[in-house]
Amino acid sequence: MASNESTNNPTKDWLAPDSTQRDTFSLAPFDGLNRKLTAHSDISNVDTVSFHSQVDLVKESAVDMDTVPRTASAAFGLTPDEILDMIDPKSPEKLSAFGGVSGIIQRLQSNAENGLSEPFDARTAAFGDNTMPAAVLRSFWDFAKEALKDRTLIILLIAAFAEVAIGIYKSVFAEDKDPLGFIDGLAIIIAVVVIVLISSVNDYRKQSQFQQLSSFSSSLSRVQVTRNGANIQIKTTELLVGDICHINAGDLLPADGLVIQAFNVSTDESAMTGESVTLTKDAVNDPFLFSGTKVVNGVGRMVVIATGRNSMNGRLMAALEAAEPEPTPLQFKLGGLADVIAKFGTYIAVGMFVALAILYGIFHRNDGKSVVKIVNDIINLFIIAITLVVVAVPEGLPLAVTISLAHATLKMLKDNNLVRHLKACETMGNATTICSDKTGTLTQNKMTVVVGVIACRPFGTENLSTNSNDETALIDMFTKRTADKAIKNTVRNADATIQPDTFSGLPDAVLNHIARSMNVNSTAEEVVTDAAEQAAAVAVQTEAISKDKKSRKDDGKPATEFIGSKTEVALLEFTQKLGRGYKQDRDNSQVVEVIPFSSDRKRMSTIIHVPQEQRSGVESVLFAGQTQTAADTNWLFCKGAAELVVKLCDRYVNAEGQVVPMTDAVRAEYEAAIETMASCALRTICVAFKPLASGPSDSGPQIILNEETSADATEAASDDSNLILGGIVGIKDPIRPEVPAAVADCIRAGVVVRMVTGDNITTARSIAKNAGILPSSDALPEYAVMDGPTFRKLTPEMMDIVLPQLRVLARSSPLDKQVLVNNLKRLGETVAVTGDGTNDAPALKSADVGFSMGIAGTEMAKEASDIILLDDNFASLTKAIIWGRSVYDSVRKFLQFQLTVNIVAVILTVVSSFLTSIFSEGKIPMSALTAVQLLWVNLIMDTFAALALATDPPTPELLNRPPARKSDSLINYDMWKMIIGQSIFQIAACLGLYCGKVAWIDGGMDVLVEGKGADHFTDSYTVMGTLVFNTFVFCQLFNEINCRVIGKELNIFKNVNKNPLFMIIVGGSVVVQVVIVQFGGVVFKTTSLGGMDWLLCIGVALITLPLGALIRMMPDFFRKQE
Repeated sequence: MASNESTNNPTKDWLAPDSTQRDTFSLAPFDGLNRKLTAHSDISNVDTVSFHSQVDLVKESAVDMDTVPRTASAAFGLTPDEILDMIDPKSPEKLSAFGGVSGIIQRLQSNAENGLSEPFDARTAAFGDNTMPAAVLRSFWDFAKEALKDRTLIILLIAAFAEVAIGIYKSVFAEDKDPLGFIDGLAIIIAVVVIVLISSVNDYRKQSQFQQLSSFSSSLSRVQVTRNGANIQIKTTELLVGDICHINAGDLLPADGLVIQAFNVSTDESAMTGESVTLTKDAVNDPFLFSGTKVVNGVGRMVVIATGRNSMNGRLMAALEAAEPEPTPLQFKLGGLADVIAKFGTYIAVGMFVALAILYGIFHRNDGKSVVKIVNDIINLFIIAITLVVVAVPEGLPLAVTISLAHATLKMLKDNNLVRHLKACETMGNATTICSDKTGTLTQNKMTVVVGVIACRPFGTENLSTNSNDETALIDMFTKRTADKAIKNTVRNADATIQPDTFSGLPDAVLNHIARSMNVNSTAEEVVTDAAEQAAAVAVQTEAISKDKKSRKDDGKPATEFIGSKTEVALLEFTQKLGRGYKQDRDNSQVVEVIPFSSDRKRMSTIIHVPQEQRSGVESVLFAGQTQTAADTNWLFCKGAAELVVKLCDRYVNAEGQVVPMTDAVRAEYEAAIETMASCALRTICVAFKPLASGPSDSGPQIILNEETSADATEAASDDSNLILGGIVGIKDPIRPEVPAAVADCIRAGVVVRMVTGDNITTARSIAKNAGILPSSDALPEYAVMDGPTFRKLTPEMMDIVLPQLRVLARSSPLDKQVLVNNLKRLGETVAVTGDGTNDAPALKSADVGFSMGIAGTEMAKEASDIILLDDNFASLTKAIIWGRSVYDSVRKFLQFQLTVNIVAVILTVVSSFLTSIFSEGKIPMSALTAVQLLWVNLIMDTFAALALATDPPTPELLNRPPARKSDSLINYDMWKMIIGQSIFQIAACLGLYCGKVAWIDGGMDVLVEGKGADHFTDSYTVMGTLVFNTFVFCQLFNEINCRVIGKELNIFKNVNKNPLFMIIVGGSVVVQVVIVQFGGVVFKTTSLGGMDWLLCIGVALITLPLGALIRMMPDFFRKQE
């Protein structure tokens, strides 16, 4: 039933009236239905039977509770365990033993018609609420233990503990006691612990953020139930055992239940059974419904028998642990890049260790060193090599993606984008085309009947504007008619919506009958709802609306609203303006069957039974002078796409209220009116009907069981011919004010916007022009606009020609949308698509990014989507593009920064180690950066830099460039230019300080204090090492600022004030660095620097910023043309 016109159709409670309606809506007229089912074996074997036959069977199976043995000692006649035994596995025998469905309802102290009555405390205590068990979340220490499983860190810890052991030995047992010999090893251990703790904090925070998103998503879910005889909406978590719950196509069942009534209900239980087979459900053959399964088709009601932890889905979820979010494509790509970099770093570290060990053996083979000193030197060398691996392994790359995605998803929620799948965040940034629905996405989804023709009498011209050429033409059409036309002339008066004399002279019985056809043939209705409370809850997260809204009106009464298809809501509001509300018509109508709206048929029909005593009034007027039968009559009411339904009509109601044959001239008048209304961007609906003769009096009324029913019933009750045209209406759904600008932004960003709609081609073209999807001029490309029937017949060759030009697909079906998406992807496009109906699920799944509607979307559509638009607004979709590009850029910024650090740190460590091994006086290999210093650098460039660069807010300028192609490399030409330029400068600066500031003596570089071992540096070497370390760190901090921009933008400080976390991290790193240099000498092997030395370090490092600007302005030598 989900479709462009009917997506969120609630179950019709008027099909199952409460006790106050029994006199006007009796089940007695359908007693003959069972006899008919028995008489026709070909019909009795169908899977789905009529609503009312199922109600009869439920009522007939009711038993006296005194005759059923009570097996449960609870206050209710059932316990959760007994219910579980009945449904797992399905046991019709146990259900029968409890008295069938009606027996279950009685035991649960509920009522099939009126639902539950308060209080609910005892019920909640006995059966629990509908809160699903939360997946077991990992603790902070779980993340810490996982971080400690890193093999590189484990090896480093082992080496550090070995150095601590040797240090303790030297401080206690060695001849030259060194009381601080264990400090280096202990410092490394502390540094590793700090890295693990910070990594764990990040992971724990990330888990909390994603849990927050999941909880918010669950809180939005609502369900429709009957309580105290009223039809209301409640939160899914408030659902209780015994509730009478309404189910519709597209729903994810919120609890386990038993069918009470069902029309053509089928479910997909693959989530429960693993078998993707659609199962038909009814109150007779298979009434069992399970939470978490999907309603594929139909409408009905069920009694809830298990909720929350006691439901089948709840029991499965209780056994699951918290699922880690699946890695996104970018995370996979960066993970692979990190592995490659780690391999190169490992090869370099191993090669360096082997080479330096060989040199050590050559230079110290005859110097008589003790075993302890040799082991200590080798361990120091090993620690440098392992630390080099720690620095080279860019574990910050995947972390940067995760942090950026976590930050973006929470920020996107405030922009009304609820991200369900992380990959959608990054993919959306590179979307090349958007296939958007019209209703509610491009338009306001506030539909109103503004103009039309009822019984050949035009109305509503006062709602049209003379500023529009199309609307002026429509005004002229209805106000300048000649007397020989079937559609009469009207007078335009701007003082009222519907003129008092518009329908004067039209018999009330006829106007009532036409209004009744709209009121009864509809699934929309007014219900008590907590919509305002729900909107306020969304506002708390999205900051989109006022947070102080209440769920009650000012008069203290519960708030009500129409729910269901907005088209149907518009028709019901129109009949209210006519003074003919829907409730009385529904209360007095005996509905026989419903033929649901489908995107293929483009119409919906309802059949009601009219006893002979109720016929005389309207039929005597409509068929004045025509022969009438004395038998009871069924009336078929039909509404749908005007240009299609008009073709099915062979009669029409004239201005006098009489049914007369449809001539070609009259049909042309209506078709011209429809075309003109469509050119005004109005959705046109035709209202039609016809009488159906009942069968023999002893066999009851003829009905339709389903759309593939038996031939005799179908022919009699068909809605595809011989209809009587009652009227046409034009429904206005204004374009959202922000949509034209948002579409323009997409076009500026290189994203092609395509509109996919069920409206006719004229309406679709007009709306697309208003939205900016099509140019306002009449000159359009040949294939810019196409209808679904034509599109689906295209050959693959023609598809390749049409798709680059196509901007509007009208009268489309969900299958057309899926074909469009698949072919665009085949052509290499990155496709985003919006959808709201159950039938949109395949297209949403097929798209690179699927957007479902948070307001109008069915649960199945939301389940199939990647992102939920909470406000159903196209402008929110463009914000998703900006955030996606922001994520992509954030990762590339960090990648540019980290690769620079990796290159400089590795080369500086390797070169300095070989220099000291060969040219130092003691021939001891020493790195310019000690192990503890490198771990601090690793902390800066991995965790802190990832946090700083991944949280930069997006800017509108991100839309000034085309989307990245799927084949584009993560590291582009501009990034390589910056990485190589900065690396060359930093290596030269640090090695220049290293060689220029170290003291040279006769034996070579003055590194170690003679006779004190590898742990005691000379003063000159300590000063030089501090200068190199300090300059290197400040180079990274300035380069971190430089990397805020990738590409040729020169202003690297733009919007830096909008990212306070960046300023805090950079500022905090500066403070810590000063403390380390001035006071961390024992641990970090540094010495306090004077003012001139500080100026030297910061002055050299500061060159990073102008150098970055110079590199950006350099010509692009050897750049490939893109």
